[in-house]
Amino acid sequence: AIRLAGVITTSQNRAERLWLMSVIEHDRADFETLVSGVESTFATIDESVASLEKLMGEDQRAKFVELRSALEEYQKQTAKIPPLWYQERLGDAEDVLQHDSKEPFETADAAANAIADSVHERAVASSEALREDANATIWTLIVVSGLGLLVIVGMIYLLIRKQITGPLVAMTERMGRLAEGDTSIEIQGNQRGDEIGDMARAVVVFRDNARAQAAAAAEKAQAEAEQKRVVETLGESLHALSQGDLTVTIVPEFPSAYAQVRANFNDATNALRDLIGSVMESTTIIRTGSQEIAAASEDLARRTEGNAASLEETSAAVTQMDDRLRATAAAAQRTVERADGAIATVT
Repeated sequence: AIRLAGVITTSQNRAERLWLMSVIEHDRADFETLVSGVESTFATIDESVASLEKLMGEDQRAKFVELRSALEEYQKQTAKIPPLWYQERLGDAEDVLQHDSKEPFETADAAANAIADSVHERAVASSEALREDANATIWTLIVVSGLGLLVIVGMIYLLIRKQITGPLVAMTERMGRLAEGDTSIEIQGNQRGDEIGDMARAVVVFRDNARAQAAAAAEKAQAEAEQKRVVETLGESLHALSQGDLTVTIVPEFPSAYAQVRANFNDATNALRDLIGSVMESTTIIRTGSQEIAAASEDLARRTEGNAASLEETSAAVTQMDDRLRATAAAAQRTVERADGAIATVT
């Protein structure tokens, strides 16, 4: 408030000086520059008055109203100067400063100083009251500070317990469970940027490795169990096949890694069963052909024996025919000789 009152007084004095310079100025451009400076100064005064009004107490309200009224009257009277200057009535313009605006100027200056003094007196009174309360406040602050220190120590202890001791105890407990093989633990604090966070991230790595090892062991055990089942099933099937059971097939489904073994075994037994069936069918055909050949041989033997007897009889008949043919030939020879003699005789 004191600063604003000083700004108002200083700005009003500056406006007064600018007006005094303007009424003796004969150059239009320079005069308008001075008027522009006055308007800027009045804007500063108005802004300061608006800010000062918010800081005024009830005991200073009347003096503030007097200040604002005087400033408005001063601006109203000095507003007559530009028209008079443009009419080249510089004496009348100077008379406005000497008489019309003099009283509101002095009233505003006095009111601003009175407000500043009043504010200063109030500040001094407040300072004295504060000084009187200071001693009691000091002891109160000492007691409160002591209590506050105890509270701070307690909060630090709780903070340490929560941020350091507690997480360390929890981390130790989880590490113990992990060492016992419990990989289902959840690790907290791995997002922290301190050493506890480093420990938590290391435990996370240990837990993940343990989980991976457990998963690998489970997969290995499952693979071994599947392999054992496959070997047992295949062994039983081969034993049945060795006992002559060609109808044996592996019905249960094998794991995908051994599915080809099951398919190959079943294909082999099917092929062996088809081969043995073909051999048995060929054997039956051969047995039937042999029996037919034996019967035909026996029939042929009987026919051969009959033919031999017929040939023997035929041979005897042929011998007789040969003898008769020889006799006939001799007779014919003799007949020819006789015929030749007859022919010769006839000739």
